Amino acid sequence: MPSKTIHAREVHQLTHIDPWFLAQFKEIVDLEMDLDERRLAELDAQTLRMLKRKGFSDRRLAYLVNASEAEVRAARHRFGIRPVYKRVDTCAAEFATRTAYITRPTRRNARPCPPSARK
Repeated sequence: MPSKTIHAREVHQLTHIDPWFLAQFKEIVDLEMDLDERRLAELDAQTLRMLKRKGFSDRRLAYLVNASEAEVRAARHRFGIRPVYKRVDTCAAEFATRTAYITRPTRRNARPCPPSARK
């Protein structure tokens, strides 16, 4: 079945989704299409790190490269790519807060930030 190509401008006009978000969606789809033709053994540390930073889960990567989630995790660990958790000050240090936003960036050899002093 032939597929119709629709451009981001048309999608924006139909849905009013911001073009920036549409570009992000397209980038993810393009990466997935590229991965569909590759296998886990072909991914180097730089590529796997980039994919993790783009938000790909181990499960999704496993599906795309026809591997198990455990195999993707093992490859990630072999390259030293591990998640860390960091606290984000959602109040920009203007006043103390009891709640924290925790984020999990994936970086090589990243160290968690120490807890900040009381404000």
